[in-house]
Amino acid sequence: MKIKVVQYFSLFLILFFPSISGAATDSLGDPFEDGKLQNPNWKWQNEPPNWNVTASLFMDCEPNRNLWVSDATHLLYQEIDTEMFDVETQFRAIWGPHHRWGGGTALMGLVVKSPADADWVTLKFWARQASDIKGAIMLQSRMRDIASKWIPRQNAVLFQGVPAGTQEVDLHFRLKKEGDIYTAWYKTTKTEDWILVGVTDFKLTPPLQLGIYGGVQSNGILQVEYEYFKDNLNPFPMVPKINFDLNGDGAVNILDLVIVANAIGETDSEADVNGDGAVNILDLVHVANQI
Repeated sequence: MKIKVVQYFSLFLILFFPSISGAATDSLGDPFEDGKLQNPNWKWQNEPPNWNVTASLFMDCEPNRNLWVSDATHLLYQEIDTEMFDVETQFRAIWGPHHRWGGGTALMGLVVKSPADADWVTLKFWARQASDIKGAIMLQSRMRDIASKWIPRQNAVLFQGVPAGTQEVDLHFRLKKEGDIYTAWYKTTKTEDWILVGVTDFKLTPPLQLGIYGGVQSNGILQVEYEYFKDNLNPFPMVPKINFDLNGDGAVNILDLVIVANAIGETDSEADVNGDGAVNILDLVHVANQI
């Protein structure tokens, strides 16, 4: 009788577990690992034809994807309506290569955008091929705070961290919102202190789109890898690596749920997927969320 009741309950979980998993996290973060986006709230604007997630998020960016008069970038974003956030990311990028650039520029970074205003605040790395400057780190809104003759203004810093003879960069970016005040930082290594790029007071009408992007202004190529998207106010829940494929058939499905259901109440069982010492409803929920 116990087995039959539990199996009926397992079927109930299967029918309704999408609502459970959808509420799994309110965090904006994502570790970009295990072959898929971990946060269910991501959406694409102009999804790139070639992108993937392995141990990072990779984008092979198309030309004519600028962020200036309008936003035509490959943008991975989440919709938010909040007075505060504090997010950071690390990215590695290669552009060019050699002299195939032909005067084009590439761009990548963090952005928060208001579709209602058709405006945004972005912490952007502006990648160039020019010999005197390989790139600038800029805090910008739409068509504001631009560089002039490759000399960044007060809300930008000249970046000389691109290795000689190459067109590549490895940077950490951080963007914080407190009401209408946006503060931006960068650093070149994980262990160093954040370096202030600038602060701006800029009103954006919610709901907002917050995320990371990549694009090529006119011609050329850009490949960018984002290592993670970190929410400093509400960290993404990091779940230990767990074997949910209990029957070893190569997929997590109803058969694995049945194994857990039949083991309810047992201890020292492989069906105790959360490792709390007993097989119970929490293990059913964990497996259901993986299907």
